[in-house]
Formats: sequence, structure tokens, C-alpha cells
Amino acid sequence: MSVTRNAVLINDTTADCHHGCARVTDTINRLASENGISIIGRNPVHQDWQHNHQVLAAMQRADIVLVNGEGTIHQDRPAGKALVSVADYCASLGKPSVLLNASWYSNGPDISASARQFAIVSARESESERQMQAAGIQCRRMADLALYGEIAALRRANRIGVTDSVRGDIALDLDHLRRSMNADIVNLFYGQTGISGLRFFLRHFGFRQAIGKPLVMTRIIRAALAFQRCQTSDTDNFLAFVSRLKLLITGRFHAAIFALASLTPLMAIESNTPKISATLRDAGVAPWRVCSLGALDTEMVRSAEQWHEDEEANIRDYLSDNRSRQAQLFRDIAALAS
Repeated sequence: MSVTRNAVLINDTTADCHHGCARVTDTINRLASENGISIIGRNPVHQDWQHNHQVLAAMQRADIVLVNGEGTIHQDRPAGKALVSVADYCASLGKPSVLLNASWYSNGPDISASARQFAIVSARESESERQMQAAGIQCRRMADLALYGEIAALRRANRIGVTDSVRGDIALDLDHLRRSMNADIVNLFYGQTGISGLRFFLRHFGFRQAIGKPLVMTRIIRAALAFQRCQTSDTDNFLAFVSRLKLLITGRFHAAIFALASLTPLMAIESNTPKISATLRDAGVAPWRVCSLGALDTEMVRSAEQWHEDEEANIRDYLSDNRSRQAQLFRDIAALAS
């Protein structure tokens, strides 16, 4: 008879209403369940676990604690330090903890010392792996967990999709590019309705920084309204939409992950850390597919609409290998909790 092990998940990103984050959480839930792990407590994204009394009580009862790193742990940000501090707390309880699905960039010695307390660390891409190893953190590399579930290959439409970016200035320039190309909005967010939803997108496109610049404010309002109108809460429908595009132009990490998972050709603008370029390098796509917006001309877009040479074969190998690594990670987590 199998024994169920209890776990607590720190940084459950479901509340962000973001298809990439939702897919990550779904994968954690699925692989945990398949390996006899019951998640008895969850600390939501943006909430300090150290002040969540229900989660602290669950951590006392748990066999293991899982920390979903995602893109939070960079440049010694307080939110990243809070996630990594879980390892110190679990060590004081004599319980194993795991940092999974993490990117890591430009962090100092204090946060690195805490990270070395995790029993298992998994980095999402090779640049994070390199920086972790340089800091003395033993880690294994595997792709973001949003890649784990397969995305059905669908017949391509004659359409290009363009996302925003976590960087407000790049997001606004991408919206300008989308309009100039008559391309489709690819919006990873959903559920942002009413006045509060409009405020969300206004902040996202940098409205506060543009106060006093009427022309920029007009562009931001136009972009925010367009993105608010273009939302779907159904992740399967969103993924099918990405899968039908002939080209995705993205400044979003998880959109790049979905493009790889659906074998959708892409061009990418780097995010706030090198996680997109490192992931695409790991996947074996051509380096020119990551560029600046200024370098993205008509000829490059036309060329990008098809995979070249060994790119598609490399991506297929990448998908297969990383899904095996992700499945093995949770088998090892279950063994660690025993």
C-alpha cells in the first residue's frame, strides 16, 4: 500500500491570473499527485509566508516544503530573498525543502548561502545553472514546468501574434509593432476586468512614469484598452491560439515556452533577466531569434516564420529530454519526503 507524503507549496502563482503561472501550478499539482504527494498548504504569490499562520502550521506537519522559484529570484530582490529563506526555516525544523522551477540572476553571497540549504535545486535554464554553480549551489537544470504538458499541433493560420513584456517600455514598443504589422494580441493575463483591470494594464504599460507626457500617455491608454479587451480565461483555448500562429513575437518568457511546446516559430525580445535567451539557446534554436526591437526588420520577420536547419529537431529533443527530467524531479522529491 502506497503512503501519501504531505507537502507545502510556497509561491503558488495561481492568483496572478497568468496562463504561464497557471500551467506551472497545474504541473506541480499533477506531478505531485502522480508521486503520492498531497499538498496540504499553499502560500500565494505576493504574500509573505512568514506571516501566514495557516501555512506555518502546515509546514510543521509537512514531510517536505516546495518553493516555486519562477522569475522572482534575481538581483537580491526582497521577494526572492523571502522565497530562499524558506530553506533556512526548514533546516531549523529538520525538514527537507526543494527550490524548483527557478531562474537565478545576479544574487549576492547571503541569498546564495541560504539557497545551499535546499535539498534539491532545479534551474529553469543554463544561465541560471551557471550562476548557481558559481555560487556553490548544487543544482540540476530542466525547463520551466509550464512546458511539461503537451500542446496539440494545429494547422497554422496566416497570422502573427505579438505579446507584451514585463518591461513597460518594451511592452509599449511591442504594442506599436503589433499595430504596424496588423498582428494579433497574445495576452498571457486574464480576469483583469472593470476599472481595476484597466488600472492593472495601465500600470503594466508604465502609465505612472508617463505622467506629463501626453503623447506617451495616449499610447499607453490605447495599449491598455486593447489588452483588456483581448483576454481569455481558458488556458487550453489560449494555447490553441498560440499553436495556430505562423509566428510569435514575444517579450514574455512563458510565451516563449508555449511557442517551443507547440513548435510555433518565434522571435524574442529579452526579458528583465537572460532567461529567454538562455532557454532558447538550450532548446537549440538559432541565436538570431533573440534580438532588439530595433533590429527586427521585415526580412528577419519573414525568415523567422519557418524553422531552419536543425531547429525543429533540436526542439523536439529538448521537449522530450526536459519532460523526462521533470518527471524524475518529482520522483526524487517523493523519495526525499519518505
